[in-house]
Amino acid sequence: MINFQKKDKYLLITGEGELSHSTDRWKQVYSTIEETQSRLVLVDYRRVNFNIPNVDAFNAIRFYESKFPTLSGVSGAVVLNEANMSIGHFWRDLGKSRGFNFQIFNDVVEAEKWLLQQ
Repeated sequence: MINFQKKDKYLLITGEGELSHSTDRWKQVYSTIEETQSRLVLVDYRRVNFNIPNVDAFNAIRFYESKFPTLSGVSGAVVLNEANMSIGHFWRDLGKSRGFNFQIFNDVVEAEKWLLQQ
């Protein structure tokens, strides 16, 4: 389950449960970013368990590039639990190599601080 909340300076996305690669979910996220005209996004996925192999993380980045080109103008701070850090860092590194500004954190306060400096 994913929830969206527009804060004063950024869009907050929270999630919980199992998460796998889903183009419909990413379309929903992108639509919300566009509707709220958010260029700063804080994603709190500490209560999410990823079921995503590295190849799907790579395909997700390619999907963003082709379908959501304006995401390159969005800064995203993503907070993950320890179990998801490996896939999170892989996804971040792929995204950065493609021109996206994503950063991975394990602490919401640190993530928000970084995000507000972008």
